[in-house]
Amino acid sequence: MKPNFLFNWWQKQIFFSLAGLKITPLAFLAVFALFFWLFASWRHLKQDYEEERIISFSLISVLVFLFFSRLGFIILNFSSFQLDLKKWLDWQSFFGFNLWFGFLSFLFFAYFFSQKHNWFFFDTLEKLTFTLVQVFFLLFLGTFFSYPNFFSFLMILIISLVWLMANYFKNYRSFLWYPSGKVGFLFLATFGFASLFYTLTKNFIFGLDMIELTIGLLTTGFCLFKIYLLSGRKRSKL
Repeated sequence: MKPNFLFNWWQKQIFFSLAGLKITPLAFLAVFALFFWLFASWRHLKQDYEEERIISFSLISVLVFLFFSRLGFIILNFSSFQLDLKKWLDWQSFFGFNLWFGFLSFLFFAYFFSQKHNWFFFDTLEKLTFTLVQVFFLLFLGTFFSYPNFFSFLMILIISLVWLMANYFKNYRSFLWYPSGKVGFLFLATFGFASLFYTLTKNFIFGLDMIELTIGLLTTGFCLFKIYLLSGRKRSKL
């Protein structure tokens, strides 16, 4: 089974015991990340939207991410899974998710949910940008402590750098080259930077599946183009 985006190349799985149960640091931090996501989403969005809608959005978005990230992993490793549904559902023996498929599916869901319930799409994503970065940091951290290897360590460094860049991007309204100051820059810049940095780093160090490489470059290009449209610079030149 070839490497995927998030869970790769572990040599020995690490457990700790809790009440007689063997639990990996990844499982523990994934559960913690879930509750953190639910709470932080509610805290950041409660002033603008109904709490019931926020809870529905948060819960369904998790299910969408899990389903499509798992499906993406199966598609990219179809030679190992074939049409054996038992392998598809066997998360222990055939464990893996693909972050690209999961995160892009999350964005599509967020867009259609926003359209249906009259939410402001980019405003919602901007308010959740740091929460998303922190959730993925927890997942990468859990991956490293569960399956210590160079790849998972590299992912921690990348997401830490993305976190630092997000702290810089949050001041975008003071950027002279972004005169419009429109909402959306923080998320697009953070996501675009993360996509570019991950794609180039992983491709040059480990080699990247052609599908993932294409998705990464297209995602980065879309983010840059959308930032240009939001900036108002095109209109100012006319």
